Amino acid sequence: MEDPHLPAYPPITRLASVTFPDGSCTAERQAAIAVEFQSALEMAAYTEAHLQEGVYYTTFFDQESRDVPNFAANTARVYGNIASMLQGGLGYKTTATCDGLTEYCSTTGLYAHIIDNAEGNAGRINFCENFWTDPRIVSTASIVDVCEIEVKDLRMVQRTRSALLLHEMTHTFFAMSFEDKMLDYAYGYTYCVQLATGNFDRSCMKTQMQINSTILCPDASGNEGTCLAVKSARNADSYTFVAAGVWYTSKCSGSIPLPDPVTKRSVGLRRAACPGNSDSIFLESYNPIGQYVHFGDSYGAGMGTGRTSTDKCRVGSNNFGRLLYRWINDESVEYVEKVCSGDSLTGLAGQIDTWSNPERASIGTLSIGGNDVGFSDLVWSCVITPNTAHLGSKDRADCVAAEKKATDYMADAGTTGLRYKLKEAYLSILRKSTQAHFHLYVTGYVNFFNEITTDCTDSSFHYWWSGYKPPSDWPTNRIVYLTTDLRSELNTLVTRLNTVIAGAISDANIEHGSTQIHFVDVEPSFSAGHRWCENSVGEYHEPDSSIADTWLFLSAWPDVSIEAAADTTAATEAVEVASLISSGGIPLPDAATCYASLGTDPDPYAYAMCQVSISISEDPTGLEAVRYRAAQAAIAGGDYSSQEIPGYVPTRQIKTFHPRSPGMVAYRDALLSVIAGVGQL
Repeated sequence: MEDPHLPAYPPITRLASVTFPDGSCTAERQAAIAVEFQSALEMAAYTEAHLQEGVYYTTFFDQESRDVPNFAANTARVYGNIASMLQGGLGYKTTATCDGLTEYCSTTGLYAHIIDNAEGNAGRINFCENFWTDPRIVSTASIVDVCEIEVKDLRMVQRTRSALLLHEMTHTFFAMSFEDKMLDYAYGYTYCVQLATGNFDRSCMKTQMQINSTILCPDASGNEGTCLAVKSARNADSYTFVAAGVWYTSKCSGSIPLPDPVTKRSVGLRRAACPGNSDSIFLESYNPIGQYVHFGDSYGAGMGTGRTSTDKCRVGSNNFGRLLYRWINDESVEYVEKVCSGDSLTGLAGQIDTWSNPERASIGTLSIGGNDVGFSDLVWSCVITPNTAHLGSKDRADCVAAEKKATDYMADAGTTGLRYKLKEAYLSILRKSTQAHFHLYVTGYVNFFNEITTDCTDSSFHYWWSGYKPPSDWPTNRIVYLTTDLRSELNTLVTRLNTVIAGAISDANIEHGSTQIHFVDVEPSFSAGHRWCENSVGEYHEPDSSIADTWLFLSAWPDVSIEAAADTTAATEAVEVASLISSGGIPLPDAATCYASLGTDPDPYAYAMCQVSISISEDPTGLEAVRYRAAQAAIAGGDYSSQEIPGYVPTRQIKTFHPRSPGMVAYRDALLSVIAGVGQL
């Protein structure tokens, strides 16, 4: 089958580069992978230079796309980028593993899946058992060694391991010059040809797939329908067919023939164009993110960061959900924000009930549990103690009671305990999703203090008398100092809560029969010098709002700028002051009934104002009462420069002990690390 009109196959001198970070691939498989990497490199490099040779380019890419100026050049660049990746060029590092126990391998039945770290300029390909054991997937050498004497059609050569490897590489930002990754609109020769001609009804393919993939070609009813032909230019298998045709033609010294098309049959009105047999191998190596849903309490809401909303949910513009969505940077992904700062598990249930289009979601994030253990009561009674009518002994007793209540709830191993209720909440999210490819990432909470340093033992975060070595309050002893014991107490509570969360995640995964829920530990990021009391040699003294490396708020502390988001604390407070003045006053709830009437999931500002009302009623001549009367007088006089009014604006008060914007970035980055490890990015 020698064709004298074909160019001689030029030798490739570029060598592929792949490393194996663990022992999951045997020596035999490492050698086989290295050979396939080299073949995939040669395939990509040759196709870049000879893209339009043969009939493959016009068969698998639609006419409209081919008519676009520079389409051919841009398409060739994709292959060039893949060749560079496989060679280790431009700093891109590719690693390979053979972990057959990942969920994508063991549960979903994939052949391989790629974890693309765009920021780190690296990719990890994990090869599943199917890659080695499915008889339809063969080594490249098994084709090349015989193809000059045995005619192999395009369907056969596209099912070689090097071609599958090239398919995987199209699911990276690097291959696409950091634009959108390729998707899996169609698999197999028949469907890919139909796709390029605008005749591919994706519902045909979905009925044959073992998992529920994301709807990519919705019809008028929102169901999977016929794909636009231009989607062929964004389809991974289309690129693989072109490359396999071009490269194997050169290797086999003759054109690789197109296979006979699969015949069609009528199966009703909707699927009249469905093939009677499918020649697709459903790699399903990349599930595009159709929707990202973000659930959470005040930590999930990012209360105090950027500009915080004025409704009862107090949502900060730099919450980690929004930061993650900005990082995804894909307008085709629907972002659903279901966060509210006062939410406990009760509020979360309502958020889940009102979650729209859950079947589109691939990724969910969740922060919950802090309000369930009485986070606000702990901060109020154990650290800032604003009520000057209380003696220090009263505050300490309230603190111990709040700690015991939280500890007992976390220790309860029954159906009334926090662990069980968290487990049920996680499962309710999975049930609402219905999708096997949906994964929920649950964040933990952070320790507030370095509990070892000694300088902080002379510091206080008292609401009225905070500072380093504040004047003595003897004999009332209302000032709470940040002793190592107190810091250890509060850190221990956070650690216990994280342990309960992690345990509930394990329980939920076991009950559900899959690993779709993942714990995201943010504590290591904060423990690297970003909590309070990190001043080991007294280089500064707490509290110090100017320390940008402290990633937590106290009342009235400014935010810290991140990336393209400037600190807007002053502007936000000015707007809130103006709002209070225009409202004509600062209403206080009934001190006798407000706490009981807060109910579940209250507005954090309502909680704070209830505490203000109680403080004034218990100490009518105290500091709170004096400031409140002065603020009311300033409002009546329209005094925008008043120093007292800001004491009652919402964001200033309620953000204490919550992460500043750099802390939200740390949450995002911790999430990205876990999501990438699962293989969803």
